[in-house]
Amino acid sequence: MLASISDFASRDKLRTNVLNLPVWEEVILFASERLARGNREQQKACGAAIMSAIELDPILAAEMIFRSNDAVWAQVDSTIQELVKQWHTPGKVDRALRFMISSGRHEFYDEVWPLITHENDQVHLRALRAGRRVSGHPFLDAMQLSELQNCLQSFVKTFYVRSPSIVESMA
Repeated sequence: MLASISDFASRDKLRTNVLNLPVWEEVILFASERLARGNREQQKACGAAIMSAIELDPILAAEMIFRSNDAVWAQVDSTIQELVKQWHTPGKVDRALRFMISSGRHEFYDEVWPLITHENDQVHLRALRAGRRVSGHPFLDAMQLSELQNCLQSFVKTFYVRSPSIVESMA
């Protein structure tokens, strides 16, 4: 990853031989996390890897962003936000929403929040399911208690309809 900062051949090799292969995902995420905590050169390498990943697998890039820090985000934020604006259809639960939730960046709050708190159960449940994680997510920190209760009630209703015995065992 470090060599890919300035050497295009190394960057191409990284994209082809590592970032493009799902088997490397955990290693990539671990390396991203470590590089983000490193010195400026390592943080620059992490940012370059994120930019390479977004062209191949945007969700992988989002996971890398989630594991990086503000210094890395500062390198890529304007480009990433512009790409997401072009990609996302406001008000729709789409792959770009999954990217925004997976990245965990509060900059996407204004796009994500209306969907995860939507009055229509079908919309907000699909939105909440769009990302891999909801627990401990930055968007949840901003939720009002009443909104959180409404979301939880919707989850319980959904599970109760599908599997009443599971919900009853939780009581």
